Amino acid sequence: MGTIRWLLAISVLITHSGPIFGITLLNGDMAITEFFIISGFLMALILDERYRSSIKKFYVNRFLRIYPPYIAALLFSIIFFFFYRNGAHNPWKFFNQFEHIGEFNAFCAISNITMLGLDISRYINIDITGLIFPNFMHPHEGDSIHSCLFVPQGWTLALEIWFYLLVPFIFRWRTGLLILAVILIFIADYYTNIKIRGIDTLAFFPLALRFFLLGMITFRLYKYLSQHQGSTLPSPKKGIIDLIGFLFCIVLVVYGRDIMIFIDNLRLIDPYYRNSAYYLLFALSLPFAFSFGNNFKIDNALGEYSYPIYLFHYPIAKWAERTLSDTYIGIASLVLTMVISAIYIYTIDPKIQSIRNKVRKSKLIDSRSINIKYSPNS
Repeated sequence: MGTIRWLLAISVLITHSGPIFGITLLNGDMAITEFFIISGFLMALILDERYRSSIKKFYVNRFLRIYPPYIAALLFSIIFFFFYRNGAHNPWKFFNQFEHIGEFNAFCAISNITMLGLDISRYINIDITGLIFPNFMHPHEGDSIHSCLFVPQGWTLALEIWFYLLVPFIFRWRTGLLILAVILIFIADYYTNIKIRGIDTLAFFPLALRFFLLGMITFRLYKYLSQHQGSTLPSPKKGIIDLIGFLFCIVLVVYGRDIMIFIDNLRLIDPYYRNSAYYLLFALSLPFAFSFGNNFKIDNALGEYSYPIYLFHYPIAKWAERTLSDTYIGIASLVLTMVISAIYIYTIDPKIQSIRNKVRKSKLIDSRSINIKYSPNS
């Protein structure tokens, strides 16, 4: 799924910069939602294959996977915005404007450094008198505290942390319970949007959890298909099915926005049900996309770029936005971000990966291991 993750990272980059040769891909929220689904799939996969006997190893490796790249991106952004104080996003100016409010400075400092609370920042505004929470209950009051974040897209990582903490235990659930939980959370999200206008439910973990769980369900589907297709289908036919699923997944990412607009013009279905059906189709295509792409080195290589692109692109996009003409903003942001990402991948990341491998092979950390079991049948 490396190609899919790479395209989703570029979708977020385009959202913050501009089209690349006229190509827009998904909007940022759609791309992030699909990242959550993929995260659920991959976490179930690695728990099943690597960390069945040790939750501690899982937690340590997840920390090493997301935190060092985040810190590198944070330092990059702090230095960048210190020397390039633009009007579009200027955390330094925002800090100076509200430096007299102690709780604001404490919250932003802790969130920027630890990632904890980055999701809550989307629900907090601030004015000269103090913090305004929750902001959806006070529309048009104050400025979003989100502006104090040096890696503003990092709010999704705070949700990932919550999921990582819970997934070893959710992993034990039966498939029927996972499906029931997804349905109930979708219903809760639907009525929350009706009752509370302007609320950003994607950043609220209890409601966003449905997408992670959906990814876990599709991993169960992947395991089922792997066990049964291998014994009933010849390899060439299975390869064709996987290829079709992979291409279908690509189409959903590349043309997802156009598909949504086309369905809206038909006026046949409520936009909420339309979105839900779209994400369900995306999730169902993942087992085939993973099975196909996992055989190709280029797919895995592109996947390695997805997280650094997601982390490093924002300041570069803001520079391009203020410096270049609209025609070149998107492509310049992509090229420069790919270069910065490559520098990270080939200099810092190998050291982190070495530590992760040592942790994975370590026996000391297994002293209080916990067996993780699940039933694939409902």
